[in-house]
Amino acid sequence: MDEYTRVSANITDSSTSIDSVFVFAIRSPSPDNDAIQSFIVNHTSNLTQMFDPFTGDVNKSFDNPNGIHLKVIGYLKNSFSNIETNFTIEPVQDSDTFYIYTTNGFDFANVVAL
Repeated sequence: MDEYTRVSANITDSSTSIDSVFVFAIRSPSPDNDAIQSFIVNHTSNLTQMFDPFTGDVNKSFDNPNGIHLKVIGYLKNSFSNIETNFTIEPVQDSDTFYIYTTNGFDFANVVAL
């Protein structure tokens, strides 16, 4: 049976909607945030979409002047060996570095390492 790692997060935005939340893992992470952002843009189809476990929603409209909150989970089966052009896909391990990638209504993207 395949093993997955469950990742959960509480995403907030005080000024606009949350358009999407993704999670991915890297075995040998890069300390360069620009390199990670570039890797994400070039490999979006390999990222795992996170979702609200109660509603299935993958985004949330801005409907509260105090900010919005979206609780999400995602399940990872694989991780990237690195972010170089010669990466391999490997089974995810607890020791991998996990990243959460979000976009909002202002087309602002944010990456947070866990």
